Formats: sequence, C-alpha cells, structure tokens
Amino acid sequence: MKVFIAIEFEEEIKKYIYEKLLCVKKKSIKGSFSRKENIHLTLKFIGEVNHSELKALSTVIDQVAAGKYPFILTINRLGKFDRGNQCIVWIGVEKNEKLYRLNKELEAMLWELGYEKETRSFAPHITLGRQVVFENNETFKDVPISQKIEVKKISLMESTRIKDVLTYVPVYSRKFEVEV
Repeated sequence: MKVFIAIEFEEEIKKYIYEKLLCVKKKSIKGSFSRKENIHLTLKFIGEVNHSELKALSTVIDQVAAGKYPFILTINRLGKFDRGNQCIVWIGVEKNEKLYRLNKELEAMLWELGYEKETRSFAPHITLGRQVVFENNETFKDVPISQKIEVKKISLMESTRIKDVLTYVPVYSRKFEVEV
C-alpha cells in the first residue's frame, strides 16, 4: 500500500479550499484537479509499505503527537510549480514554526526506522491540481486566499483506488492533546 502522513481538514475548510480550486479550474484549459474529499496537507510522503510496517508508522505518529496541542495555520496565497507547459497549482501556507517542527520530528523519527529523508526543503502546500494548463496570459492572482485552519491531529493516509477513483483513506490518526 502507498501511504503518507498528513494534516486532514474539517469539512468547512475543505469546502473553502474546493471553492478556490473551482475558481482556478475555470481559468484553466485542462488539468487533473483534486477531489474535495482528498484535500489535505502532506507532512511526509512515505510511499509503498507492507501492512507489517503500519504499526511502526502509527507509533511514530503517536510519539510525534504526544505533548502537542492544536495550533493555527494560515493559508494565504495561490502558487504553481511549473513543469514545462503544465504546472502543479497549490495553496500556500504562511510560515509556521509548529508546522516546521512537526515535519522535522517526523523526518527524524522515520529516518531512524530506515525511511528516506526528504532531500528538498519542506514547502508546505495544499495541492489543487496537477498537469494544469492555462491560456497564454491567464493568471489566478485575482483569486483571494485568506483562511485560518486549526490543526487538531495528524494522520497516516493510504492512497488507493476505489472503483477506479483516487481516494485518500485515513489508516491511523492521532489527535493532539486538549489544553485545559
């Protein structure tokens, strides 16, 4: 199974992001756009694993989440990674020390278990579409983005196909502690 560790969003946040995705989609000629149900923020892509590895990955999530409290992320811009005449369109996250620390701890613990360290620096984003093509001078800079998101948990997600539809299924989740 193919897995990754992510921040899942509440339904109202997915709805907000999906509305922005539809604005971008209207401005494009074509692309493979995310389904609303699949909207998330990837903390660490792991790749193919055996079912026997799930327990160790769940333990890492437990250890990283222990002693952490919910925190606020702010999404504040649209951007793209160019790939020739196509691109990946994403929503960017304002720099957040708690998010970067979470990613760094995950990377360190997973490396201790023998998983590859990411060679690129962590660039947190929410993917809206892949292989997106725009008209020559089309831009999406007029699509406003400004939303605060409460991060309450992290999840181990499986990337699978259900009835030939790409679906991200939570395999294990750990909520952060509640402040009293």
